[in-house]
Amino acid sequence: MNHARRSFRAHGAVILVSVCTFLIWSLAYSETEFPPGLRPAVLNVSSPDISKYPTVSCEVAFRDYAGNPIPFNGSLSLKLYEDEIPVTNFTVQSFRMIATILLIDTSGSMLGKMEKVAEGVKAYLDRLGPDDKVMVMEFNSWRGYTPVVQDFTSDTELIQGQIAKLKPRGQTAVYDAIADASDHFFPAYYAANKVIIVLSDGEDNNSVREWFTAVRSAKEHDTRVFFVALGPEADERTFSRICRETNGKVFTAPTEESLPASYESISKDIRTQATLLSYETDRDVTADGRPHYLQVAVYKGATRWATSPLKSFKFRILKTAEQLAADEKARQASKVAATPKEKLPGVPEGKGE
Repeated sequence: MNHARRSFRAHGAVILVSVCTFLIWSLAYSETEFPPGLRPAVLNVSSPDISKYPTVSCEVAFRDYAGNPIPFNGSLSLKLYEDEIPVTNFTVQSFRMIATILLIDTSGSMLGKMEKVAEGVKAYLDRLGPDDKVMVMEFNSWRGYTPVVQDFTSDTELIQGQIAKLKPRGQTAVYDAIADASDHFFPAYYAANKVIIVLSDGEDNNSVREWFTAVRSAKEHDTRVFFVALGPEADERTFSRICRETNGKVFTAPTEESLPASYESISKDIRTQATLLSYETDRDVTADGRPHYLQVAVYKGATRWATSPLKSFKFRILKTAEQLAADEKARQASKVAATPKEKLPGVPEGKGE
């Protein structure tokens, strides 16, 4: 009896493992076709832009359980909600300007690798759009300061040339570099799709800040952080933490020769995900200084696949000068109406003057 029971449990365990393996494989290698009853794991709303108010814009990131971007094609539809009320008229753009900061590790261990790094970066630069901009910064032994090698430009040859000329030395301050780079997007590229791509072959050993401080800086500026982990000594564990917190991803490059593939994969990831929603909000409703929330749902036919968290995205509009003046006028009128009139001597109460 006990033997039969153990045999039954063993067979049950094998069946369970087989089913789980099949489901994970299906999710990892699918794009838009998921097994019935299962939905994509991540639907995020980010990159708020109220610079053209009353036009409000946001970016939608849609990924499967394996972390692969899912393109919005003809079989999928989007629904947008403001404060849980459906927005009936909004536009969907599959592309917007991308502002990228390339953070290049120039610690001593990168000596002799800069020309290969420049060749690898070319795979990313070749896929730039006409309005995209790229900045280059290097990091090594500088603590609390990360120098700019090349300011934002679309000149790809200039960018490659500046990277090839870098001279590695010293230690590695990755966390300081990420925090410093995040500040460079403001104000010129605040409304852009902001990306930091870090190349490193080691681990942080010289930063003033901690990894979670770097994450906080990136998230405050709504910036995605990607890593190219070069070689076997790269700290993929910490890199993955940072990427997970900032909606980025780690791409492994075993050798310098594999760098082009990593940078090309990052470009594909960013562009597949860059879906921008825009709509006109009601000034009378949203310009009240209070937070207002956006939510996005993805449908395939009549089936809702995923919904973003309600309070994961919000915007706040302070009242205009005209609205403040109108509020003050209304307060004064209310104050006058509430003030009791002075009673005239000899006039009975309730009689006119």
